Amino acid sequence: MKRLLLMVSIGLVLSACGDKSAENATPVYANPFEHYTPVGTSADTAKLFVDLNSISRQDNLVRIKLGRLVDNGYVIQEALTNCTDSIQNLEGTLYHMDGSVFRAYPGDAQPLPYRDNPEIATVVKATCDKAGVSGKAAAQPKVNANGESPLPNPSPTKLQTRQGNLEVTRSNFDAPPDTLMLNGKSIYKAQGSALFLYKLFTLGTNDIVLMGSSCAGAGCSTHEFSFLIIPPRDAPKLVHNNELYGYENAVTYKQSGNKIIMNLGCSNGKRK
Repeated sequence: MKRLLLMVSIGLVLSACGDKSAENATPVYANPFEHYTPVGTSADTAKLFVDLNSISRQDNLVRIKLGRLVDNGYVIQEALTNCTDSIQNLEGTLYHMDGSVFRAYPGDAQPLPYRDNPEIATVVKATCDKAGVSGKAAAQPKVNANGESPLPNPSPTKLQTRQGNLEVTRSNFDAPPDTLMLNGKSIYKAQGSALFLYKLFTLGTNDIVLMGSSCAGAGCSTHEFSFLIIPPRDAPKLVHNNELYGYENAVTYKQSGNKIIMNLGCSNGKRK
């Protein structure tokens, strides 16, 4: 009887140890991005993935499927891009790592610029190249003999000010870049015009941004220019003068101390 009880006790201990080991084992899940292309230098460290086999055209836009790793799960969502300056992530799905659905994953409220985001820019380039749509390459402005610089072409979609990130976005894909946002908050929306960011200046405690606008139509040859003043505490202020207009490719600028000098080209035989 004593020998039988001892054997039963040992069996129970071994069984309990085995169960505890199984509970502590790290679960192994299937790779949700097996057929996706990783974005980045290493597939092992990539957080963003693109399905290059999912590319399709939608009017004048390109639609792609993206995957991204997040804490304790992953996201699958589609996105639209115009292959020139903007991308909009659509509402997707957030999954647990075991593949079960957790909840809907929010998309972007409107198209956002991507050129200053290296990972997204890489995704868009690979996608648009495969779709046969090419984006416009940036040209580097050169300083002339008078120390004046031409306006950048294409103009940047984003500038980093001392008060935060300033960027131009589209209110929708059918609209030109018409919305000015500071730290993700809209501070100005043009009515039927395209907005352009050109140059950030520092004058004392204020940041000054040289901006432009155009009606964005085929007959719009000149641009109107204005300055956005971003003080350290007060709300930004847009300053405009009706005389500040010219052909974009003829305008030059320079900063001399606390002065910003613009050469607007010639009008009626006179330099402005």
